[in-house]
Amino acid sequence: MNFNTFSFESRIGNKDFPLKLKRMAPQDPTEFHNHEFSELVIVYKGKGVHYRGSGEAVPVAAGNVFIVPQGDFYHRYGDINDLCLINILFENRYLPMPLLDVFTMPGFNILFNSRTDNSLRIFSISSEELSELLLLADKLEAQLNQRDPGYQFISISLFMQMIYSISKSLSGRMESTKSPGLSMSRAIGYLHRHFAEKEISVENLAATLNMSMSSLLRHFRRQNGCSPKEYLLKLRIRCACEMLLGGDLSISEIAMKSGFEDSNYFSRQFRKSTGLSPREFREISSRIVKT
Repeated sequence: MNFNTFSFESRIGNKDFPLKLKRMAPQDPTEFHNHEFSELVIVYKGKGVHYRGSGEAVPVAAGNVFIVPQGDFYHRYGDINDLCLINILFENRYLPMPLLDVFTMPGFNILFNSRTDNSLRIFSISSEELSELLLLADKLEAQLNQRDPGYQFISISLFMQMIYSISKSLSGRMESTKSPGLSMSRAIGYLHRHFAEKEISVENLAATLNMSMSSLLRHFRRQNGCSPKEYLLKLRIRCACEMLLGGDLSISEIAMKSGFEDSNYFSRQFRKSTGLSPREFREISSRIVKT
């Protein structure tokens, strides 16, 4: 079986502003392929089947939304009956989109969460929610096509509104149905809110969620592909990277503000995660910015 790769250069191309909207009306049958970028898919008409290279086949229809992740996620569309999609292509690494407190929304965490079984999560929204989403998509498409001064600013705002709208819808459904993923999404929100606090612990997290340690660890790893401690470390390293990129705080100050009690331990974990010491990361990043 032959698999194709949709490259970043051929589909988006612009690292300065990697956000693009493609309207597939109709969506033709495709061969198996993967992406070097992420894709938000909004199904607004017709129906079809989404196939995975792993053999998974999931029906899709108007009102479905899902994220196709970048990387080794091979998929195609088939058995199509007037299927129409809006694909929003984006690249997290280069898109200057502040996430702020969106991690406190369970729907956002479940929408963007990649599980260890790597299966596709397809969600349904109401016709009213779909109409709202399509209006935002129309505005985003117009901005991206016209490219008037300030279009990047408003385009990111519109994309964030779309993500918020979907996340709000999913959060409401999770609350009303007591979805199994609700507790783990709350766990992620808790870690994002408290990662810089040195006293945070998995024990405290389990108590907050009213779960046993064994149950928390099992469900968290199943949904997130890592343990709560590993996720916490990633948050702290990411925070440290942001502070190293801007400002003149010392390495010790950055370690403390990122939630590390010891700067030596921070430096070891930073090197293990990035392949560079904090000082090397700052120097290399500074040279790149100047060029």
